[in-house]
Amino acid sequence: MDERNAIKDEDLFRKSIVVILLVVSAFFLHETIGIEPAVVALSGATLLLLWSRYPPEKALEKVEWATLFFFGGLFLVVGSLVETGVINRMADLLMSHINSGYFSIVVITWFSALSSAVVDNIPLTATMISLIKAMGSRMDVYPLWWALSLGACLGGNGTAIGASANVVVLGIAYREGIKISFFDFLKVGMIVLLLTVGIGSLFLVLRYGGM
Repeated sequence: MDERNAIKDEDLFRKSIVVILLVVSAFFLHETIGIEPAVVALSGATLLLLWSRYPPEKALEKVEWATLFFFGGLFLVVGSLVETGVINRMADLLMSHINSGYFSIVVITWFSALSSAVVDNIPLTATMISLIKAMGSRMDVYPLWWALSLGACLGGNGTAIGASANVVVLGIAYREGIKISFFDFLKVGMIVLLLTVGIGSLFLVLRYGGM
């Protein structure tokens, strides 16, 4: 395979590289320059369209509309769980059974991992952050930040809806005639989740278990 064969327009390729570098740089500096990441991304897309003079209607044909509508519906469902306090109640119940030491690391890691496989990890993480902060008055919570980060990140591998990348790739695969069902993904994804989260939580326990 020759990767150069995938480049159909050298001029557009070079312009795309310049724009993506600008966008990534702006992502790193968005807090300093006071621009939200969403605005940065849309500005980059607009700049590339204007600079390349690529027909907008052709660009819009390649947008994964089904994926975007799926995320719209998913965010509505997750938002309702946040607004009705379901996620908060789950997190409060979890925290009421946590004490210091390795047990808290294991519980936070696996709770965030399994929850992130079903619920979008952004509201889940936002909820857990406030609760971990509250625990700082009675224990060292530094290891719990690692546990939350690891669990929320790797937990997205468990199901087809666990991470944005999963949904996007499955949408592209379906468009190319390759259908991967939710359960097909689950049979592989859960194995990946269990292995990676298991190894990660073991490392955290060995590193911070005596906190």
